[in-house]
Amino acid sequence: MSTTKVLVAYASRMGGTAGIAEAIGQTLRRSGHDVDVIDAGDVTDTTPYGAVVVGSAIYLGRWRPEAVAVLRKLVASSNNRPVWLFHSGPIGPDKDVEQAAPRKVARLAKQLGSATPKTFAGRLERHTARGVLAQWMARSRMSGDSRDWAAIKQWTVDIHDSLQAAGRPGPGRATLGDWTRRMAWSGPDAPLRNHGQPMELSPDRYDAVLFGPEVWRVASLGTLALIAGLKAAGLTVDVVPPRSDAGATALDPAVLLATARRLVVQPSRTVVIEDKPAGIMAGRAGGFGLVIGVDRTGHAADLTAHGADVVVTDLAEVTVLTPAGR
Repeated sequence: MSTTKVLVAYASRMGGTAGIAEAIGQTLRRSGHDVDVIDAGDVTDTTPYGAVVVGSAIYLGRWRPEAVAVLRKLVASSNNRPVWLFHSGPIGPDKDVEQAAPRKVARLAKQLGSATPKTFAGRLERHTARGVLAQWMARSRMSGDSRDWAAIKQWTVDIHDSLQAAGRPGPGRATLGDWTRRMAWSGPDAPLRNHGQPMELSPDRYDAVLFGPEVWRVASLGTLALIAGLKAAGLTVDVVPPRSDAGATALDPAVLLATARRLVVQPSRTVVIEDKPAGIMAGRAGGFGLVIGVDRTGHAADLTAHGADVVVTDLAEVTVLTPAGR
């Protein structure tokens, strides 16, 4: 089966759109696609790609010029490939209101055969705010991160589904359902994988696994077997402390990040295993590479809605692959 090479090009003003683009790229990679996430200003050639996602910050009803330039490159290339568009930026009471595409973006989208850009809520924080107006707003109640990661993930799963339907599957993934069952994906509205089917964890992709304190405390035989397999594969295994010296709990992203720093591992190459929705959210907010939810009480949908990439009922369902070269 063919592999779709996907370009995710983004134009970000204060970093929020860049984070969305990275999340889209990560989701598509997990589905088996070959993905490049590139700042729109650095895009020089779009011809190698079989599908393209272009995103821009939208500010005062305008797209960033470097994102518009990518759209023009796509039109000029005359390549009949699918293109998806998104923009981000709304905050406050209107954060969920769809934003109309700027006139020139709408015109280029029509030429490309693309749908109207998907609107995602944005982020406005004092340490990243640029410009007098943004800095003033960042000191108000409008400040904060409103990005809806579950909605972003579901939109990306829909892109994968469209690529499959168009005959552009990722390697070894005949349908979205096959890929879902194999990789244990469970988006907000996607079916949960069948219990008992193995979820494969690659030590070539991750360096460490952090267990939530409650998951560690009530460890099952499956959990103990997983820990042994992780250590045998050379991964660092640790438990998140239930409370930090500052009084923050394990459900706080700062505690997870502090644990990663102590272990000298990158969050993006670290797995978090939690059984509480707040712990799942902490792993997602901390930018960890994979967040696994453990469902012992029939709340899998709740774990998924809070950002779990994978939901299992028993960690015996997780299989550790042999590292490359062994």
